[in-house]
Amino acid sequence: MLPYAVYFSETSDGPFYFLAGTTDTTYRHVDVMQFTEIRFYQIHAFAGEVQLLYDLPKTTRVTYNDVNEMITNEQKREEMT
Repeated sequence: MLPYAVYFSETSDGPFYFLAGTTDTTYRHVDVMQFTEIRFYQIHAFAGEVQLLYDLPKTTRVTYNDVNEMITNEQKREEMT
């Protein structure tokens, strides 16, 4: 099953930050309403191992471009071994 990367933002024009990786077609952002009344989301299909998404940091704000860079670097490391 194709994994998805879930991103969120406080505004419709971003920036969007990585929230989670999932193989499900639904995702629930738990307790999100305690911080703000409105959130915007983007979902991106991911053509890679879902474990790479699961291993991304979730305690800092990581943008879409940051995620792509981290995954590209990890894939290059794997190719070298």
